[in-house]
Amino acid sequence: MLKNRGLAGTFFLNIYEYPRWGEAAMRGIAVKLQAAGQDVALHTHPETVYDPARSEMFQYSLEEQTSIIRDGVRLLTAWTGRPVVAHRAGGYSADDRTLESLNRNGLRVDSSFFWEHPSSHLNGLGLFRNLPSYTSRLTEIPVTVYMREERPRLLGNLLAPVTTVRKIDDNWFIDEQEARSAIDAIAEAAPPVIVVFLHSFSLLAEQGGGGEPKADNHSRDILRAIIDHVHEKRFEVVTMRDIAEWKTVAVPSRDQDIVPKVTVRVGLHRYLWHRLRAEGTGAMVVSAALLTFVFGGAGLLAGRRWRSGRNSAAPSNVSRQ
Repeated sequence: MLKNRGLAGTFFLNIYEYPRWGEAAMRGIAVKLQAAGQDVALHTHPETVYDPARSEMFQYSLEEQTSIIRDGVRLLTAWTGRPVVAHRAGGYSADDRTLESLNRNGLRVDSSFFWEHPSSHLNGLGLFRNLPSYTSRLTEIPVTVYMREERPRLLGNLLAPVTTVRKIDDNWFIDEQEARSAIDAIAEAAPPVIVVFLHSFSLLAEQGGGGEPKADNHSRDILRAIIDHVHEKRFEVVTMRDIAEWKTVAVPSRDQDIVPKVTVRVGLHRYLWHRLRAEGTGAMVVSAALLTFVFGGAGLLAGRRWRSGRNSAAPSNVSRQ
């Protein structure tokens, strides 16, 4: 899809899986991506090489993280023949020591910060939520976020919305319209960068019979809608390597750091379920009872109508055996 539009994305490659698949296989992925005109950057899930009990970057000391980054840079540089300039921590698990480790290893861009994500240990550093931040020689490009306000299609204006922090992720949208609306809402705030996020498995559904992979048509259609919308809006598409070449711009003010709200309409059952999850265990019991009442009552009403229809349709002269 990117090639058809003449676009390049940044593929953050977890090189630390090479003990599992072999270095030749991992090198092949990096080389193939780069040959296709894509950008290859470093992704750190360190548990495969370093410590199976520690999968998050913040679980490692500064010296350990410095070594993890250094080893990853060495391998990826050897495979691609290009300097490594950008990084994203697996599970958004970076902390202040991760940023220092990146500085020590000469990387220019990090994109690990996901505002309010529970695994992020960057939340307390005063970084911008949706704007680039500059720490020493490193540019932090946050995962772009917005606030989704879910309202039910039925009685939507009478009930309080369920509000959650969302990212511009192919797998996180309800439909194509939400994807377009979220991008437009963020673009209206005019940030220099909007991050569109995918995983390697984003376009895959559950495996079919015989273990054959199946395409996730819903996710594919949403990604196509995103690419088409970006094209229609004439947004410039850049990679993290492109950003690394930017000259440092003036630091924006806090009032420019906007997290927009996007309202989506959902079914009542989905709204109630998300509402009870947000409000805790007690609300779950009440909402579960309400769900049972709503759908049980609807089923009862439908059943009565069905039986009434059958009775009225039955001929009056039918003899009973």
